Amino acid sequence: QIFAANSSAEDCYYLSNETTANGGRTAEQFRSGMVAYELGESWGQTIGTDDYPVLDGEKVYMICGNCYNEGATIDKLVLDDEHDFEFEASVDVKAVEYTRHITTNWNSICLPFGFSVDGRADKAQLFVVDEMDGETVVIRQVTSVEAGKPAILYMPTVTTGGVKVMISATNPVLTGKPDALGDLVGNFGSTVITDANSYYLKDNSFKQCNGNFKLLPYRAYVPGMGGNSTLSFRIVGDNEDVMEEVEDVNADKQIRYIYNVSGQQVNRMNENGIYILMYSDGSTQKVRVEK
Repeated sequence: QIFAANSSAEDCYYLSNETTANGGRTAEQFRSGMVAYELGESWGQTIGTDDYPVLDGEKVYMICGNCYNEGATIDKLVLDDEHDFEFEASVDVKAVEYTRHITTNWNSICLPFGFSVDGRADKAQLFVVDEMDGETVVIRQVTSVEAGKPAILYMPTVTTGGVKVMISATNPVLTGKPDALGDLVGNFGSTVITDANSYYLKDNSFKQCNGNFKLLPYRAYVPGMGGNSTLSFRIVGDNEDVMEEVEDVNADKQIRYIYNVSGQQVNRMNENGIYILMYSDGSTQKVRVEK
């Protein structure tokens, strides 16, 4: 194709020793199928056989930054917060692994595979949202969650600087679309939340998004609630161990005082009711306990 002077061409690539902004791609990038994927529907490539894209060739799919053909076998699919998850191809995944650096005790999570926290050495605990009671998030403890279902992951111990948490599964059944569970909505890719009345989990409570908030992949949020800038938690069920852990959020932010609904200072949250936690940094949090 011939281009006029000072014109530009899109989706054009050439062999280069390095990746460049004007279409330079390495030999490995050509062999991997990445260029065929970038070229779009008219181009394909049999990965492992063809060194370069082929017109009307075998369709190439991108999954978590790597390219595959239909029917490929993936020994281990690695998920991270740097790559969105798109799953269109029918591939055989033998194992899947997701890793996140966690700096707070309460974290939203939504993965394309089901997983369990039963028997974990780090004593991680899992919760699902039962309902919204006014401006309170009612959560219930579970041991596992299905693929695509959003949940809340509770880490009892988070040291200064955070911890690395890995969740894995063998022979997983993957889903390509995140789902909602109660009022919690999950995502597999970076999502800009434009509704200022939505909430996301930050610093151990649900905060108002205030518009154009970027939510990272594999997380969840509560859409369109409005009202207070912060939503409180209400834990239902027999969660005495969790309530004990809440009393020591982390080394930098400890609970200094606990008050009941009457304003009286108490030592523990061992009875049903509403409690106000006052932290060492001056912040407060409302927690409702039901057993």
